[in-house]
Amino acid sequence: MGADLYVYDKYMKMHKLYEKYYKTKDEKYLKMAEEMFAEMVRNNEYFRDSYTPCNLMSNLGLSYLWLLEFVEDEGHISPENCRKILEVVEERKAWGYIEEKRKRFIEFLKKCIDGGGMYASI
Repeated sequence: MGADLYVYDKYMKMHKLYEKYYKTKDEKYLKMAEEMFAEMVRNNEYFRDSYTPCNLMSNLGLSYLWLLEFVEDEGHISPENCRKILEVVEERKAWGYIEEKRKRFIEFLKKCIDGGGMYASI
């Protein structure tokens, strides 16, 4: 279990491909969606964090419940709210693996700001 976070515009494109697959059962849409997800992972347009003690939010003194406060509509977090989250995360410091994860999350948030916000499955 954990939080699955996506750059919103990319997520919506992928979601539409999955919908086409479920409606038509045409494997090409499934393959396209899977390829898009793999590309999102490679390009840091998807961020996964567990709910274990080593998760990013708790190590920054935050929580995913805090992040839920920014959700506006069906998992969507606006670019403006992504900016607010970014400001808080940039102020926090961590060490070792968690600091690397924090830096990756900061880059992810910047992509969300430019990509229509964030889709959060928390």
